[in-house]
This record gives sequence, C-alpha cells and structure tokens, in this order.
Amino acid sequence: MAGSRGDVLIVEDTPESAELFAILVEREGFQPVVCGTAAEALAAFGRARPVAVILDWTLPDAPGTEVCRQMRSLDQVVPIIFASGRDDEASVARGLDAGADDYVGKPIRGGEFIARLEAHVKRTAALRAPP
Repeated sequence: MAGSRGDVLIVEDTPESAELFAILVEREGFQPVVCGTAAEALAAFGRARPVAVILDWTLPDAPGTEVCRQMRSLDQVVPIIFASGRDDEASVARGLDAGADDYVGKPIRGGEFIARLEAHVKRTAALRAPP
C-alpha cells in the first residue's frame, strides 16, 4: 500500500476478528499482515519487520504466550499487544510476563484499541529514531 505507515502483524485464527483488526489498522494507514497460526506469524515476523503485533492467546498450533516470547527474543522494542477473550487477571499477567506491552480483552473497543496501538507505535518510533 502506497504511503503505508508500516506493517501491523495480526496473529488471529478467527477470521471475523482478523478482519476487524485489519479494517481498524488499515483505516489508520497501516498495512495489515494477517496470520492464522503461530508458525505463519513467526515466519512473517522476520519478513515483515512490523511496526506492531496484535496477538491472540489461543492459536491452533501454539499458545500466544510462546509466540510472544519468541518474537520478543528477536526484537526487544516492537510493540506486542495481546487481544484475547482470556481477559481474567491471571491471563493478563501471564501475557505481560511473556513480553507483551499491552493486553486488551475481547470484544475490543475500536477507538480505545487504536489509541493504545498509536501510543505504542509512537513510543517505539521515538526509541528507534537516531539521536
């Protein structure tokens, strides 16, 4: 997409949720890269060099927490935001402990989600900017 603000990796195995996230990020000028499995996500993570990751907890081939750990080992700065129906306190804590920067419960509130995404992307851009 011409003029894209960068790729946002959407790791979500439910097509309806993946489509919602894709629409939301595309409206903000990002290019959505949708993956339905952990294996696809980890392969795309290295290729896409995303400006952010939206990560579901429950994937068909691995838990989101493991995907988060692996991504975090490759990039300490990229924003990783869990978006999951598992929004109890213990799950949120486990997601953050795995290396996520944020955690939102489903169903998401679109405006709040975009505000969180924007805040993380801006913070990361500032960290990566040359002095």
